[in-house]
Amino acid sequence: MARAVQEYVQQVPAADVATARRLDGCVQELILAVVRVRQVANFGDRWRLRSTVGAHYDLSMALLYNRRSDPRDLGWLSVTPATAGSLGLWAAAGRLDVTDGWRRHPGPAIGGGTFEVRAFPPAGLIDAAGPGETVFVVPAKVNASDRGLLAVTGVVESQVEDGRRPARADRRQHRLHPVR
Repeated sequence: MARAVQEYVQQVPAADVATARRLDGCVQELILAVVRVRQVANFGDRWRLRSTVGAHYDLSMALLYNRRSDPRDLGWLSVTPATAGSLGLWAAAGRLDVTDGWRRHPGPAIGGGTFEVRAFPPAGLIDAAGPGETVFVVPAKVNASDRGLLAVTGVVESQVEDGRRPARADRRQHRLHPVR
C-alpha cells in the first residue's frame, strides 16, 4: 500500500499543493489505522500471556498446595482450557490403569478401566472432543519417572508466541531487510 502511495505521489505535479496536502492527510490516516490495528493485536497478545500465566499459577496451586489432593482426580483440569481429560497410569504387562475421565460440560461419562496402550485414550474422551477441538496425548512424567499417559481435549492455541523466536511478521521482515 505504501508503495502504491509513493508511486502516485511521484505522478503528482510539484505545483499541485492541494493534492499534496490531501495525500499527506491520507498517509497520516493510514499510518494511524495501522498503529491502531497493531495496538489491538498487542493487547490481545498481552491478554493471552496474562491468562496463560494465571492458568499456570492456578494449576500449580490446585496440584501442589492442597496436600490431600490426588492428581488422579482430574478435577484439577478445571483450571486449564481443557474440556475433557483421561489419565492412564502404567500397570502390569505394559497396560494402562485408566481413571474415570473428567468433563468440563455435562455429557456421557468417560469410563475408566484397564486398557492396552493402543486403546488409549478411551473412546468416550475422543467423543467428548467438540468441533474445532483436538485430543492431545502426552506422557505423564515426574522428573525421570514415567507414570503413564494423560489425554485432554481442547482447542489448539496458535496465537501464543513462546518468546524464543520473533513473531511471524518480524521473521518475514528480517528476511526481507537484513540488519546491518
